[in-house]
Amino acid sequence: MNLTIKASFVLLLLGLFACKTDTSTNKKTIGTEKVDLSSILENYHQDYLKLNPLNATFAGDSRYNDVFPNFNSKEYLKEYRTFYEKTLQTLAGIDKNQLSANDKMSYSILKWDCEIALQEL
Repeated sequence: MNLTIKASFVLLLLGLFACKTDTSTNKKTIGTEKVDLSSILENYHQDYLKLNPLNATFAGDSRYNDVFPNFNSKEYLKEYRTFYEKTLQTLAGIDKNQLSANDKMSYSILKWDCEIALQEL
């Protein structure tokens, strides 16, 4: 069941990428830096597939078909935790109020997914 939920989330993210709007609306200013939420989501998605090769295969991405990590090893669990904590840190640096409605939804979904994944540990 958990795999079904994760697979559904991946498909949801893919759907959000497919509904991509003009990239200039995704860039928001934080101080003097510009943040491109779509690139953050894309980087998250690519790193997620690398960390979860079975989900990548399920989503039709064959790049990681030769990889089968030991999901219960200390090394994998450390990498898993680091991935989600790093993503949450990246999101913490974004002022959600400056995002468009679509980006706010993507931000909220990504944040929720990271928090749930960390709670699973």
